[in-house]
Amino acid sequence: MLTHNLKEVHNERNAFRRKYEEAQEHIGELNSQTPTAPDRSSSDMKDSAEDELLLPQDSPATHPVRLIDFPRNFDQRLRDVPRQVARATMTMLGRLAAGEPAAFVGAVRLKACPTVTRLRIGIDWRLLFRLLQDRIEVVDLIPRQDLERKIRTLSS
Repeated sequence: MLTHNLKEVHNERNAFRRKYEEAQEHIGELNSQTPTAPDRSSSDMKDSAEDELLLPQDSPATHPVRLIDFPRNFDQRLRDVPRQVARATMTMLGRLAAGEPAAFVGAVRLKACPTVTRLRIGIDWRLLFRLLQDRIEVVDLIPRQDLERKIRTLSS
C-alpha cells in the first residue's frame, strides 16, 4: 500500500515536471516571436505620441563597461523625484554602465537628436543619456509629459 502511494506521488510529480517543461518551451517560443499589435488603450495612445519621437530600437549588441557622467545638480533632481524613481534610475544607470545587455532593452534613440537615448523609468519618468565610447553622459531625468519640450531644447 505504501509503495503504491509513493509510486502515485512520483508519477504525479513527473507529470507536473513534464507540464512545466512544456510550458517553459511554449513561453520561449512566444518570446521569440514578434509581438502583434495589441488593442490600443488610452495609455497606449499616449505612448504612440511618444513613439513618434523615437527611432527604431537598435539591435542588441555587446556593450563595454562605461563610466557615468552626471549633469550638474543631478543629485538634487534625484532628491526631487519619488524615491522609487530615484532608486530605479540609479539601478538602471549602474546596469547600463556595466554593459549588461538586458539594460539596453527599451533604450531608444531620439529622432530629433539621434545622439540622445531615451529609457523609461517607471510609467511617468524618462531618463535621457548619451552613449559615448567610454562613458554614459546623463542628460536628464524628466517627467514623461516634458519629453517633447526637452527634445526641442536638445535639438536646437
